[in-house]
Amino acid sequence: CSQCGKTFRRPNSLQIHQQTHTGERPYCCKQCGMSFKRAGHFQNHERTHAGQGVHCCAQCGKTFLRPRSFRIHQRLHTGHRLHRCARCGKTFNWAGNLKRHEQIHSGERPYSCLQCGQSFPRAAELRRHERIHTGERLHCCEQCGKSFRSSGALKTHERIHTGERPFCCEGTSRLMNQGGALKYHERIHTADRPYCCEHCGKSFIQAGVLKYHERIHTRARPYCCAQCGKSFNQAGVLRRHNQAGALKNHKRIHT
Repeated sequence: CSQCGKTFRRPNSLQIHQQTHTGERPYCCKQCGMSFKRAGHFQNHERTHAGQGVHCCAQCGKTFLRPRSFRIHQRLHTGHRLHRCARCGKTFNWAGNLKRHEQIHSGERPYSCLQCGQSFPRAAELRRHERIHTGERLHCCEQCGKSFRSSGALKTHERIHTGERPFCCEGTSRLMNQGGALKYHERIHTADRPYCCEHCGKSFIQAGVLKYHERIHTRARPYCCAQCGKSFNQAGVLRRHNQAGALKNHKRIHT
């Protein structure tokens, strides 16, 4: 790609990627005006108007084009968990979630950032992390124009506009707009703390909180200010530092 340098094996993949820079959406629905980048996504959308092969959840009304997606979604309501961790007995809806969980036990993090050295269990997590350094935000909200580093973050953000809350706590019937938020909320009821610090034994509800905690022991400070070189252990602290610097520079204009 001439704009961001990203490489692709197939010309078609490059062409689709370039639409993220141009904003081009050549496939437009005549019935509702919604536009799409890919012909396949457009064809799937048209089926929702035609009612062809649409599977509707009787409990929440959400619709799916693929039977497999529909079956997986139903597990949210039934609580059916087919995949069990051999080491701790924890169960999961999806095989992929079990595989990611097992990396907690193995400590495997094969994907490493060349800029700061931080490592990740999955390539997708590394790619999202690298966008912190590059500032790349490919996914844009059509309603308010806000941009995001990942398609998942955009999808979650769009629920602010639609008001959609598809995740329900069975214990309290509380509705949430993120699957992760539901998972963390349920641990309040179960007191489950699956993320344990190897240095001091302290356990946490969220992997991210454990990651921040471990930096107390390792003294890792992966977030560095480009202007003064000062480093921080959390991205939020770096953002506040940059904002304080911008305000200080602005005040100098008046003085």
